[in-house]
Amino acid sequence: MDLVRSGLALLAVLIIATISACTNTAPSDAAVEKLGVEFYSALKAKDFERALDFYAPDFFNGRPREEWKAHLQTIQQKLGDLQSFELRRQQVDVRYTGTFYIYEYSVAYANEKSWETVTFFIHVSGDQPVKVFGHQIKAKGI
Repeated sequence: MDLVRSGLALLAVLIIATISACTNTAPSDAAVEKLGVEFYSALKAKDFERALDFYAPDFFNGRPREEWKAHLQTIQQKLGDLQSFELRRQQVDVRYTGTFYIYEYSVAYANEKSWETVTFFIHVSGDQPVKVFGHQIKAKGI
């Protein structure tokens, strides 16, 4: 009987350990959606420096920060002032390295609409805040 109790106790410890190991430290969808609102609010206000602070440092490895800032400014020059934005679709993709939040926005500028995909990322360690990992802008004229 003691062997059965010991076995059950060991099984309970293993189940708890497994559940604890699988616990995701990633923020809720609502928290990341709020970051998206803050990000687009900065763009709408033409506060490009604040908007750039939402990007992960690695984002700028392929395109320097000042170059991306100029690109964002050019988009608003061509499409007009950002009027509104709406989250249309979202997908959460958990990988070994962390969690990707892939959000697709419908963005209305004064002269044109765009479809923008913003990918937020948090590393599995949770040591760093959620940051923009990717940003794709699709619109006529750019």
